[in-house]
Amino acid sequence: MGLGDFQQQVLDASADFMVLADFWADRCPPCSAIAPILQKFLNETREPVHLAKLEVDAGNNYETCRSLPSAWYSDDQIIHSR
Repeated sequence: MGLGDFQQQVLDASADFMVLADFWADRCPPCSAIAPILQKFLNETREPVHLAKLEVDAGNNYETCRSLPSAWYSDDQIIHSR
């Protein structure tokens, strides 16, 4: 997902259901380690949750992401945690 899609796919979509935004990079071993944990959470949760994976090295400018891995969740169009 590109930065231009962030507003639509994360913030706007969170008006209807929770969105978990996963900021990751191929060069980040902890990102690879956390991926199955996030997937397990999605499989086990009873609430509808959308996973938005944002690759920080894909030419996008995610300046708000200061460390990797980083996961935020958005509910009711507000980012609650970083």
